[in-house]
Amino acid sequence: MLIPNYLTSEFLFIGIAGISFFKRNFRKSKNPEHLFTEALQCLVKDDKHRAVSLLRQVVKKDSDHVEAYLLLGNTIRTEFPEQAVKIHQSLTVRPGLSKSMTVDIHKALADDYRALRKIDLAKREGEKILKYERRNKWAVELMLELAEEGKDWQQAERWNRLLVKIIGKEKTPDLGKYHVYAGMEKMESGDLLSAVSEFKKAIIISSNSALPHFYLGKIYDMEGKKEAALEYWKDYILLTANPELEIYKAIESLLFELNRYSEVEEIYRCIVEKYPENAEALVRMVNHMLEKGNVGKAISLLDRYQVDSMTVRLLKYKVKLPNEIASDIISGVDSLIKESLKTAS
Repeated sequence: MLIPNYLTSEFLFIGIAGISFFKRNFRKSKNPEHLFTEALQCLVKDDKHRAVSLLRQVVKKDSDHVEAYLLLGNTIRTEFPEQAVKIHQSLTVRPGLSKSMTVDIHKALADDYRALRKIDLAKREGEKILKYERRNKWAVELMLELAEEGKDWQQAERWNRLLVKIIGKEKTPDLGKYHVYAGMEKMESGDLLSAVSEFKKAIIISSNSALPHFYLGKIYDMEGKKEAALEYWKDYILLTANPELEIYKAIESLLFELNRYSEVEEIYRCIVEKYPENAEALVRMVNHMLEKGNVGKAISLLDRYQVDSMTVRLLKYKVKLPNEIASDIISGVDSLIKESLKTAS
């Protein structure tokens, strides 16, 4: 039987309307888990606005969806940290929470309070986590970061030691640095006696740490204890590949004052042997040889030198210049060497 054209059009209209109605109702009928999954996909795509909208729909449909509340607070934290706190605080009184969920809620609150710069409250949340899990790595790292930010070096060392126990000795951090920081603060306040104590503790804990040797040298030099200052500075330059540039002149001055300037070449030789890339020490060593008239010795040193750089090439050129060459040419070469050192650093 043929269907009249006007009826065909009506059926088509009804069919389209029916599909539209089905689609609208399908969207409305999406269950909370579907919406939550969509929200996660939006976050992966960095569409936070859409994710927040979907998460609000989830908690509207299912007020017991703790994960959605948790994620909603985390997502709005950057723009609305106080709202995030309210959302996360409301979760803490929920009955029947698992230990892992409780820990996640306190983690979220700690991050909320950090965003608000309420450090004491962030610490409190970290402490709560550690009551649930004594060796919770996230909480220990939080407490360590907060201690470092607050320059509470004693607490920072404590938390770092605990972190070492959790992550294993193969990843042991430099625990002596906290005594270095404390020593630097004591120096700034003029309490040199306490500063010395902190730097020496740093060396005991981290014997290969360079900075405490540097600062002990500075303090002893200020106090006129030249011999002690020299020994600490000699240790310093052999413990770091990139020492402070001021240290070279400081050591040379001390050697001169102590009538031990003849040792300067040996000190530079030790540096160059340990750190061949230290061009500054090499330049000073070569110049010292030239000042003493040991041109052949300088040429021999550079010929054996394995590192090829602009500085080394300029030094080789300089040492082979004839004695009668004009001083302004030598000064020009020295200027080029200085520029090459700046470029290298």
